[in-house]
Amino acid sequence: MSLPRLPSLALGLRIAALAAAFLACRGATVVHATAPVSPANLPTASAPFEVRPGFHVIDSVAQLRAAMQTSGQKIRMKPGIYRVDDALTDNQTVFRASGSHNHFDLRGVTLQLDTAVLARMTAKTAHELVTYRIAGDHLTFEGALFENIGDQPPAISLPEFDVEGDDVVFQTCSFIVRGSAPYGYGRLFGKGKGRGEFKPTLGARLQKHSAMSIRGDRSKIIGCTFSIQTFGHAISIHGAQDTLVQDTFIEGTLRPTEEILRETSGPAFEQKFIDMFHRPIPPGLMLALAEDGIRAYNNGTKNGQTRRTGTVTALGCTVKRMRGAISLSLASKPARVENCTVLESGWTGDGYNLPSGSIVKNCRGDSAYSPLLNQSRSNKRDVDITLEVLDGPAHQGSHPLAIINGSGHRITLTQHKGKSLAATQTITLGLAGADASAGDEEGESRTGVDLFAKGVRLTNETHQPVLLTEKSSACVITTAGPVADKGRNNTVNHLSAAPSATRQN
Repeated sequence: MSLPRLPSLALGLRIAALAAAFLACRGATVVHATAPVSPANLPTASAPFEVRPGFHVIDSVAQLRAAMQTSGQKIRMKPGIYRVDDALTDNQTVFRASGSHNHFDLRGVTLQLDTAVLARMTAKTAHELVTYRIAGDHLTFEGALFENIGDQPPAISLPEFDVEGDDVVFQTCSFIVRGSAPYGYGRLFGKGKGRGEFKPTLGARLQKHSAMSIRGDRSKIIGCTFSIQTFGHAISIHGAQDTLVQDTFIEGTLRPTEEILRETSGPAFEQKFIDMFHRPIPPGLMLALAEDGIRAYNNGTKNGQTRRTGTVTALGCTVKRMRGAISLSLASKPARVENCTVLESGWTGDGYNLPSGSIVKNCRGDSAYSPLLNQSRSNKRDVDITLEVLDGPAHQGSHPLAIINGSGHRITLTQHKGKSLAATQTITLGLAGADASAGDEEGESRTGVDLFAKGVRLTNETHQPVLLTEKSSACVITTAGPVADKGRNNTVNHLSAAPSATRQN
């Protein structure tokens, strides 16, 4: 089981082929397909086997498992492909890193886990199972490729990595996550407990599979690559403080809803093409099959204590073809997002959403399939955002370019190289009710909730139209595009050659 095989130069191509075959057999289409993992992080036969001073060499999965449970070590694993075909004796975990102050140099190492192992594991509730349970503190994992082989869903929803320890670093690692059910339908039929599970008559349930759940403080993910070929998040943050994601690439997969509507068997067909909100699945949209790229939850539990999620920093990251890309609005403290790129976020998601007081600088993205910016929560305030709007693939859907609710925001939207977007998309301030759910990651209608935009300062250089709804007030708009003002006490200033504002009572 644990003897390594030498990696080949064709490993990257083999991974891409496996990904395409996997998606084909699940009935999903890869849209604008590219290799799912950056070859720069994959082992090659020509990579030298370097052993740094003070590092102890190991060459088996058994030795790695043992090393993870002791402390104060520097471990160098020999490069190679290591197959993992069994869980630990608890049958709920495959690796347990309970030791602390360890550095695992895994450059050139591929750890391949057969998804059949996850299918055989036993648990009563979600979150009991995990592939890598990282419980120790001050741990560094460097240079590994963690890869799922096969497409069997886990016995119950789980993350590949549960990071509970503090000061854990993942550096130049790659993650290929496979195996969830039902795959190929995104969140059409539910997201989890209370979110509209499958009808019991179908004999089906959600078996989600995410890459990394972070509950420990001061976690760092640096120079990593995530290929998410499941229904699950790439990185989700639950009660953790001071999380850093830097120079990291995350990619999911998209599927046109027309393809689902052509099915003659399977979950969508059995559900009569009705989603979890009892709405017909619409044609003409590009559905995200995975969940979010970098996602903050309200809170999480560590050592029996429930904590609110703290600061999240994202620097130099690219998130592509996920549902929500950088979705941090539920965190309790301001986020810092700089030099990040969001591409082709799928329906029913968005590009960016932020908590109060956040700063977004030198970032960019497109709105081809979902809103680029979705500040839909009116309790958020004082967010400072500068976004360059890219003209992505052919626009699909009727969503806005941006949804802006809340108060005191300072938002600037610029055009990439001054180029106008091919499609017309509205920048809407004060979007309320069911309309606000069009780009809402949660997806539920907010009818009856007091949604408003107040005191927002928007500079729009994109030539796209601005709509100030009746829920907007005291906003200051400087724009190169047309404006429809239905609000109260708003001020509109025009950049050169911009159309005049239209007052609508």
